[in-house]
Amino acid sequence: VVFGKVETPDPSSKKITAYCDKVLKTLLNEEYIENFKTCQRIIDSIEMPTDDQIKRGKYTSELKEAAEKFLNK
Repeated sequence: VVFGKVETPDPSSKKITAYCDKVLKTLLNEEYIENFKTCQRIIDSIEMPTDDQIKRGKYTSELKEAAEKFLNK
């Protein structure tokens, strides 16, 4: 949400430090409130999973798809 896209750099890439720094920076000011609201809207846009479903890859995939649709509006 901070970057307006779903992709993240590989943890071993040189870009990960700058990526994490930007995420942390948003958590240190009022911007985090809007980011959390956006995340909540994305989560609310898909069906509520059961306790078992939330542990599976399908839920993660559905959540990523919902985020992509939301961010590409």
